[in-house]
Parts: sequence; structure tokens; C-alpha cells
Amino acid sequence: MDFYLTKRIISCGTHVVEKVLSDGANIACWGSFSGLGKDGSNLGARFADVYHIRDSRIDLRRTFFDSPAV
Repeated sequence: MDFYLTKRIISCGTHVVEKVLSDGANIACWGSFSGLGKDGSNLGARFADVYHIRDSRIDLRRTFFDSPAV
């Protein structure tokens, strides 16, 4: 919660998921994000997320960005 309240630079935005791949318990997706920073600046980045599912719940999530700005 501390991250979203004090460290996250994003005010609002939209994710566009381009592709999702799964082999059952492992899922990967990628796409783009565009939005506004808390300072009003325009933000944009490409992302990839990987997930591991255990007992019908997300057990692991990792997010990768094409730049450190987000």
C-alpha cells in the first residue's frame, strides 16, 4: 500500500494487452501502457508480466518494463 500512496509516479492510465500465452500454471502477457504522471506529465512504456498460478490463485507475479521511468 505504501508504494501506491507514496512512491508510484502514475496518476492514471490504460494498459493494452497485445498477447497472452499460457501452459496451464504459467502465464505471460505483454503490451503497452500510456497514462499521466502525478506531476501531469505524459507517460508511456512497454511491459511484460509473468504469472504462476497455484490452487486457482496468482502465486507469483513479475512485471518488466522497457524503461525504468515507470
